[in-house]
This record gives sequence, C-alpha cells and structure tokens, in this order.
Amino acid sequence: MDKDPAVIDRAYNDSAGYGARSTLNVLDHLNRRYGANFVTENFRYRSKYDSRMKRNEVRLESLVDQTVTLAALDITVSFGAAELIDAEVMWKFDPEELGSVLDRAGFSMVRRWIEPTYRYGLFLLRHK
Repeated sequence: MDKDPAVIDRAYNDSAGYGARSTLNVLDHLNRRYGANFVTENFRYRSKYDSRMKRNEVRLESLVDQTVTLAALDITVSFGAAELIDAEVMWKFDPEELGSVLDRAGFSMVRRWIEPTYRYGLFLLRHK
C-alpha cells in the first residue's frame, strides 16, 4: 500500500540489511540452481521509491566489469561496472482505488484486512 516515501525507504533499506540480503540471495540461488558463478560481493543492492509511479524499484548494481556463466543453461552474460539488473518492482496503491483496477483485470474483492498502524493489507480476491 502507498505510504510516506520515508517509511517505504526505511522498509526496503533497513538498517539490519534484510532487504539487501534477500535480494542478493537471488544470485546465490542462481549459482546453486544453474551452476552459475555470480560473486555476490561484486554487486550492490539499490532500492529507490518512485512516488510519481507509486512503486519501489530494487536493482543490483555491478561493482566491476564481469562475466558470469550459468552453466546449466549454457548462457554467459557480461556486466559493466555500474550496470544495473532490475530485480523487483513493488507497486504501491491506495486501497480505495483498488476496486476499479481489480474490476478491469476481471477480479472482485471478497474481503480486505488493513492493519491501521503500519498500513499493510491482506486482500481476498475472486476471479469473475
């Protein structure tokens, strides 16, 4: 749900580093699953909220020129220093505006639960 940009920034750029570790873990997963050779220390977590688009964008920035191979897929990818990998996009929304979006997508809201203090929600939807 959409919130004050400072709240969103603190959530995705937490001081304990959970957001960064979670996203960088994707590279470890690719290493295990596809025999890749990503070096996580060669990437930096980047998270930025775009209030105009109402979305938080998470990227991994290559810190060096590097080439990575995903052996099981027979794929080799080169990254330049400062090149970004789009990792996640989290759209934020106003719950009052959600109904019309769902309707256009062929869904209806059955029920919603919104936690008032931290402003997060759980929504039960039904396909029409």
